[in-house]
Amino acid sequence: MSRSDFTTFARGLRTTHVVRGGVVVFALLAGLLLWFVPAHGPAPLRGRIGSVHVIEVTGDAHVWRVRYPGADGVLGTADDIAGRGDLHLPVGVPTRVLLHSQDYIYSLRVPSLALNEVAVPDMEFELRIEAQAPGSHVLEGGEMCGTPPPGLQGHVVVQSEADYWDALQRQGLQ
Repeated sequence: MSRSDFTTFARGLRTTHVVRGGVVVFALLAGLLLWFVPAHGPAPLRGRIGSVHVIEVTGDAHVWRVRYPGADGVLGTADDIAGRGDLHLPVGVPTRVLLHSQDYIYSLRVPSLALNEVAVPDMEFELRIEAQAPGSHVLEGGEMCGTPPPGLQGHVVVQSEADYWDALQRQGLQ
């Protein structure tokens, strides 16, 4: 075999290996894409929960409005999730609940978790919660005057992290 024949042969090998390698790489990337992209429906919401989880609860027009951090794990960004009424918490995660009011003085009580705080316009109060077991706890909300409206009554739902994100995704879709 002459040197020019060998060079032609070697170039053919390299081209074949590159083409075969490219096909293999393409097949692997396509497989990974199909693995991570669901066949139908929205992708499940899963975010980061840091060492301390922060949630904001605001009394407004006789209803509790709840704001959760989205997938980035940071409250106050574009991916925040809004909810009303019930407060969802991940089990075993230290959580800071920032309590506000837009209009009246509200009270927020969860006797089974030993929580009791007020929300006052133009002030921020904080509750710290680290529930150790999944479950539902009665949230007794009220105003400082009159009969408590139904919009201030609800539950604190403590759930696994996967169930927590599923609940937030359902709220975000409504």
